[in-house]
Amino acid sequence: MANARQLAQSLLIWVDPERDTRLARTAVDRIRAAGKHVYCVWTGQRLRDEYDVDHCFPFAAWPCGDAWNLMPASKQINNQKSNRLVTQATLERASDCITNWWGDAFLNVGEDSRRQFFLEAGQTLPLLLERSTPDDVIDAMKLHRIRLAKDQGLRPWEPRMPMKFLEREIQTSS
Repeated sequence: MANARQLAQSLLIWVDPERDTRLARTAVDRIRAAGKHVYCVWTGQRLRDEYDVDHCFPFAAWPCGDAWNLMPASKQINNQKSNRLVTQATLERASDCITNWWGDAFLNVGEDSRRQFFLEAGQTLPLLLERSTPDDVIDAMKLHRIRLAKDQGLRPWEPRMPMKFLEREIQTSS
């Protein structure tokens, strides 16, 4: 009886989720080791040595460390964003950068990584089917973003640096 009570009490203890970005940092290291560049998903700016890993949906409001929610960002941009929620327009503008990041970091590195990515997305985002694509994940993120904005009342965020930076950066690195 005492063991059952102890077990029940231990199962009821709230454990704060851990903010872990190692998965994305390992991916950045692997991409760079292969001689490729990594870009801030919000501005398209090429990331040099220092960068942050941003939780697209703020960890403080929705603690999710799944691969689809972890985005490379410049330190300046991540500090600007802080615990604010990207606007629908920002998510739309950044969608190509995000799907390129996912491809390099998780989807094109092996079937296990790809399967894990879509499994996590399917378990945490709305309306994803078994055979989802990166574009489907972006669409599910847009839906989830609306719900987070409504339920959490998070302040909206738009980057101060326009996405056009990406076009200049890609042209100069080619």
